[in-house]
Amino acid sequence: MIEIFTLPVGSLQANAHVISNGEYAYLIDPGDEPQKIEQFLLKKKIKLSKILLTHAHFDHCNAVKHFQDGGVQVVMHTEDLNLVNTDGNLARYCGVNFNRFKPDILVADGDKVDFFGKDIAVIHTPGHTDGSVCYLIDNVLFSGDTLFHLSVGRVDFPTGSAQKMRKSLKLLCKLDENIVVYCGHGEQSSIGFEKKNNPYVEL
Repeated sequence: MIEIFTLPVGSLQANAHVISNGEYAYLIDPGDEPQKIEQFLLKKKIKLSKILLTHAHFDHCNAVKHFQDGGVQVVMHTEDLNLVNTDGNLARYCGVNFNRFKPDILVADGDKVDFFGKDIAVIHTPGHTDGSVCYLIDNVLFSGDTLFHLSVGRVDFPTGSAQKMRKSLKLLCKLDENIVVYCGHGEQSSIGFEKKNNPYVEL
């Protein structure tokens, strides 16, 4: 059985999602506040094993280097590599120093990441960035900045595309409506709710 915890972190309050089996944890998007996450993990007595990035904007990944320096592996889609190495990560535009890193594992659409015997499926969902992905485990989807509660991610940043976003949203809407969606910002939702209520979702 897995447990999921959500910690809003950093100046833009990105959601860092902790997936735990009670002893070890994977972290979806560590954001920009590593100390807060470390204190939480220490309190829960769970050890961080991997970081999975939904995309490479600074508010979701600026704490990566801190954890990577401590031996934690980092997973990211190959098409967001250029954002790590350019101002496309948006840090400079927000007056933030970006902590550059090199991911340990590059993934593509359809890949699986093992979570202690359970598969985490990688779903490539470009639109917010070219390398944006969602992660699906059991009936839970971590949507990053692709799909929000009653909204979607912006498409006017570097490598963003409204056309690609529309295709990605249509892809997500084919998933089971009961799937719970843990978003990159804000509250959680479900595929069914967003299909019926999200004004940006065109079926």
